[in-house]
Amino acid sequence: MPVSEEMKRILAIFKEVMNRKIDMNNFKDRLILQKMTYLIKKFDKSVNYEFNWYVRGPYSSDVAEDAYNAWKIPLPDITPEDNRIAQNIKTIQSNKLNEKDFELFASVYYLLDERNTAEDNEIVFTVLSTKPWFTKEEVFDAIKKIKKIQQILTKQ
Repeated sequence: MPVSEEMKRILAIFKEVMNRKIDMNNFKDRLILQKMTYLIKKFDKSVNYEFNWYVRGPYSSDVAEDAYNAWKIPLPDITPEDNRIAQNIKTIQSNKLNEKDFELFASVYYLLDERNTAEDNEIVFTVLSTKPWFTKEEVFDAIKKIKKIQQILTKQ
């Protein structure tokens, strides 16, 4: 199967953010990749993957398929633009580069953006009802951070 140039870019950003290549045999890496790709799409409107809501947040079967096809090939050098995206993702995550935090931020972003969920309490309810391992405070903090990022992105 041909390897998507877009996925090669995303895997290069993954490597820059995580300081290592992805291991598609590792569930945590696959989960982080899904959430990271969703966040990359917020910084780069040319990313064409479509996402739907699943228990662990935004998910794209095309991301999974393309990543399985691309993860063992050599990655391109990261471009200055992709490096900026990688740094933005590190900032969003406050350098907490684990699957739990990626899941939280991508899920909150999805609910704010894709579902146009206006009320913070509704977002908290949705997240906590499907992800009871988060606290109310963690969700409210993520909402605040994502709203700040959305304001910055709309000014660009």
